[in-house]
Amino acid sequence: MNNDIISRKKFLKKLGIAALIPFGAAWYSSVARDVAYSRVNKVKLKYSEIENGITFKDEIIINKKEDGIKIFSSRCSHLGCKLNKMDKNEIVCPCHGSRFSIDGKIIKGPANNNLKELSYSFNKSAKEIVIDVPA
Repeated sequence: MNNDIISRKKFLKKLGIAALIPFGAAWYSSVARDVAYSRVNKVKLKYSEIENGITFKDEIIINKKEDGIKIFSSRCSHLGCKLNKMDKNEIVCPCHGSRFSIDGKIIKGPANNNLKELSYSFNKSAKEIVIDVPA
């Protein structure tokens, strides 16, 4: 018997395994993306440096009011453009014109989602805020 000829069963088995490779690659790609988004940078700001009202600082927007602080990602929830300006007490996306309230709520699209609120903690001994910013 010639060793160059494989049986139909072996051929179909190899073909089935080969057909699974793209699905495995797609799965790995989605898992790797989720892992990348789960990485967090710690940003530290002195509490005394944070002014009342809205402050744009690198990758974050800080809303400091008398009753507390809210911190948001400075990336528009539409396509990720960097938010860095206010107009009539609203945060405005410079790319496509989405508008958000100072509490991060969507006012006008094309964005469909509110701004992502970021978690933070107080380091009382250093008198600073430690903000978790997705990498």
